Amino acid sequence: MVPRTFPVVVYVNGSYLGLFLGIDHIDDEFIREMGFVDGGNLYKSVSHDANFYLKNPLSAGWEKKEGLPLTDFTDIEQLTQWAGSSNHTDFATEVDSQLFTEEFMDWFLLVHHLAADDSAGKNAYLYAAPGEGRFHYAPWDFNHALGQTWQTARQSATQWNDFTGNNALFWHFQEEPTLAAELQARYHSHLAIGGALNGTVMEEMLDQMYVEIGPNAARDWDKWESEYRSYGGWSWRSDFTTSDEEREYLYDWIAERDAQ
Repeated sequence: MVPRTFPVVVYVNGSYLGLFLGIDHIDDEFIREMGFVDGGNLYKSVSHDANFYLKNPLSAGWEKKEGLPLTDFTDIEQLTQWAGSSNHTDFATEVDSQLFTEEFMDWFLLVHHLAADDSAGKNAYLYAAPGEGRFHYAPWDFNHALGQTWQTARQSATQWNDFTGNNALFWHFQEEPTLAAELQARYHSHLAIGGALNGTVMEEMLDQMYVEIGPNAARDWDKWESEYRSYGGWSWRSDFTTSDEEREYLYDWIAERDAQ
């Protein structure tokens, strides 16, 4: 399940507010639009406690968005108990009964390749359709990705993270030999010509994005530059860029990442 996004130029009472990102609201309506049966349980991971390792309570880090009663976290607790207590062999034997495995492997590959360090153990939606007994994955909130941390500091294109401490599922995927081989094969497929993580494909997506937003990246920066620079959360930075320089940085980061 992949939410659709689009750029939005916002005015309030005739005054230009800036350039924003519109995105699907993930709920039962979205689930139906994606072709899945609704009426199941939908969870959102809102903190790094939602890492599938054992903890008390097992539901720590999760908010329930759909499915009644909203106070019942039984299935996400069972998933966490299973992932956190299984050895690698048992995990590999049972994983297809718990998850749509390829979706969760792609979750790892996505955050691994984009250096999305804040989206490996949180910023995700999980959905279990009624009577299905297995979870789907949907991505959400890449505030830390593509060479910039959640505090807007720069992150090198040569820095990699296996996220085994962030997500027990990712730990099992990489440590169990059969799953690790499948994971590597999927990664090579995504990096190949035409693949979703291929550098040329990603650059073409950027090209299209910049066509869509046109001059609004520069206009947005003109409006918000002073507030951005003075914000206390990252006022320590001295490497601010213009919108054109930021665009060049992003293209260079993707090219260097692709060359690793």
